[in-house]
Amino acid sequence: MTKIFTCIVVLQLIKEQIIKIDSKIGQLDKRFKYLQDVTIKDLLSFRVPLRTDDRIENALSYEDAEYLILNIKPDYTQSRLYTDMGAMALRIVVERVTRMQFTSFINTAILRMIGMKDTA
Repeated sequence: MTKIFTCIVVLQLIKEQIIKIDSKIGQLDKRFKYLQDVTIKDLLSFRVPLRTDDRIENALSYEDAEYLILNIKPDYTQSRLYTDMGAMALRIVVERVTRMQFTSFINTAILRMIGMKDTA
């Protein structure tokens, strides 16, 4: 569900002209130093293969996992383009541009609007 909610939220932000489909990740959040030329569209459409220095599930803390995501790199040697990494990066970008935690923004922008009270 995370990829679907991320896509919906990003498309809402585009509709509200808070970001553009061609916005570069590195411009929206300077912490993504290796994604300076990668766009929202690149991540939504899985056009850029991504890699981290280690697997996220190997991270020992939230901070370690966030570090891995913020240091994600394009890896054009990969042939497998479909990955969760783009959605993870977009989640952080959404938090940066909305100044809200992702789950809070999902609740405000999607769940409350459609009347979902129990998502368990």
